[in-house]
Amino acid sequence: MSRGNLVIDGTQILMANLAVNDEDYTNDMEYYGGMMGLIRQVGGFINMFNPYAVYIAFDTDKSKHRLAIHPEYKAGRQIDIADDLRARFAHRHLHTTYLKTILPMLGVNVMTYPDVEADDIIANFIRKSKRFNTLISTDKDFIQLVGPNTRLYRPIPKPVMITNDNINEVLGFHKDIYLHVRTLEGDKSDNIQGVKGIGAKTALKVFDLAGSCDPLAIKDWANTECKFVYKDELIRFIDENRWDFNQSLMDLTRGPDVDLSVAIEPPERDYQGAYDFLLELKIDDFMMEEDMHRVLTCYDDLK
Repeated sequence: MSRGNLVIDGTQILMANLAVNDEDYTNDMEYYGGMMGLIRQVGGFINMFNPYAVYIAFDTDKSKHRLAIHPEYKAGRQIDIADDLRARFAHRHLHTTYLKTILPMLGVNVMTYPDVEADDIIANFIRKSKRFNTLISTDKDFIQLVGPNTRLYRPIPKPVMITNDNINEVLGFHKDIYLHVRTLEGDKSDNIQGVKGIGAKTALKVFDLAGSCDPLAIKDWANTECKFVYKDELIRFIDENRWDFNQSLMDLTRGPDVDLSVAIEPPERDYQGAYDFLLELKIDDFMMEEDMHRVLTCYDDLK
């Protein structure tokens, strides 16, 4: 396989590092764990995959497209979390700003777009790309993008590479019905409600018993044959047109169009500038200078 692009869901990787990295504080108690965790992790991905180029996408605003469809989209996040975790998550936007400054100095293409989430930026990039792409994220929605020229690496909780050859085996069913499964089960993290009592396994059983993934066929089966406790909820879900409602939120092919020439901030390599930027933030208060250089040199082979 030729060297392709590494395409990274920067917001998801940043949030993961904010969640687990609780030690990177300067002597003035300025917290940089999310930013430095991402820089270290992306350097590790570069060593792992030896890409031709790296593209990393960040959210800068909420999704105008999805909020217009569902004003409660992603509402309720971070309600039941510990105070220390909430405090680290509050650094997300500041750390994103710092990363947008330093990553281009290291040869990384940063992608952002007003009122558009990283998911949709990445979907546009993959759709328009002429190279093979390795996408890195734990977001289940990206499974939709796996195909002959795109594979998905999910680094946690158990690392797995999903390719066009093994996707059916990984999912346990054919990839063509993946979005239908997600439609019925919903996505609690995004406040997208599915059918109460139906998860992925039950959704597959519904499709099998109904002999179809078509909502009208499923409703006919539910009315005439279904004796399960979720019967009324399933019929109501279809009658209220929540099937198409959920798909309008979850289907990455139905998201906003993104002008990549505007979204992509091309790199301007400046190793010394990147190093000086870290020193200005006093990263050397908690990280040895040789370790800082070791992390930064992971980016040296990028085109």
